[in-house]
Amino acid sequence: SIPPFLPAMAAQTPTEAMEAILRQLQSNNNAARGEAEAAFNTAKAQASPCLAALTDLSTASQDEVIRATASVLLRRSAMELWPNASPAVQAHLKQRLPAALRTEPRPNLRKKLADTIAVVYSGLDPPAGQWPELVPAMFELARGRGAGERESALYVFSQLLDYLGEGMQMYAGELHAVLEKGMGDEDLMAQVAALRATCSVLSSFEGSVIGPFEALVPVMLKPVSAALNKDEEDQARNCIELLIEVIEAEPRFWRKHLQEVAHAMLTVATTTTLEDATRQLGLEFIVTAAEKLPGPCRKIPNFVESVIPVALGMMLEVEDDPEWYTKEDDDDDAGGLAAAAAAA
Repeated sequence: SIPPFLPAMAAQTPTEAMEAILRQLQSNNNAARGEAEAAFNTAKAQASPCLAALTDLSTASQDEVIRATASVLLRRSAMELWPNASPAVQAHLKQRLPAALRTEPRPNLRKKLADTIAVVYSGLDPPAGQWPELVPAMFELARGRGAGERESALYVFSQLLDYLGEGMQMYAGELHAVLEKGMGDEDLMAQVAALRATCSVLSSFEGSVIGPFEALVPVMLKPVSAALNKDEEDQARNCIELLIEVIEAEPRFWRKHLQEVAHAMLTVATTTTLEDATRQLGLEFIVTAAEKLPGPCRKIPNFVESVIPVALGMMLEVEDDPEWYTKEDDDDDAGGLAAAAAAA
């Protein structure tokens, strides 16, 4: 039988002992939390039971707090425990975590599980050799019936692309199909996850495999449009921020479709019913495009004539604060003298 983590817990299974540790970690008492942290560090010395217990609690505990805490600790310690864990326990984790993406009802906990999957997979050497079934399982999940499982699989791909970059190029063809379909998903969060993964592809893939993904640039507007149509401006801003990051890092991908995307962002910037932060991001994309692709922007009909009034209009919309120019500020001179004296 698997030895317990601590002698005092001899009557408990490793999973029961770990659950007790995790519950004590929630204590408001500093001393109690310290004891729990020490117990957890002791538990990590026994890699197999520790990894198995965290896997079980993160995927099967009836207590949401315990599942969340176990998921966080599993993500942080999995690769520390992995080399000394038995093949059976490693196989147990590989089976349980992807399966839990189908059954976990809480989106925030599915995200924690997805983060852990990505950390473990990307930490293996080589990932595809040691966990060959993961990527095919994620492709299957990305085509699943449940919106939550589709979102989770697409999020896993975005994380794997961030961690492994070109190491994911072997899956380029299937990724292209899944991401194109995902950005048109009926579920907004799945669309956002697909957009995030697509942006990761554009930022990390190299060579001939990247060509087909450039054609997805117009499709990348779908999550933005869907979020705005559903009055989910937070998500719309997340999407536009992703687009800005890509055009800053890889402007060449936007050349063929720049007019279409610039028009969409100009529409965002000029729609006064949207929140200021959303409109400002629309304008930020256009300004970034002008900085990174000045030639193609000049070829867009009426680009300057359209953008300048929007920018000036936003400047005029800034609320005037009378105190800004009536407040007496004696600190400037004093600070300057103090700084000069210190420098001397």
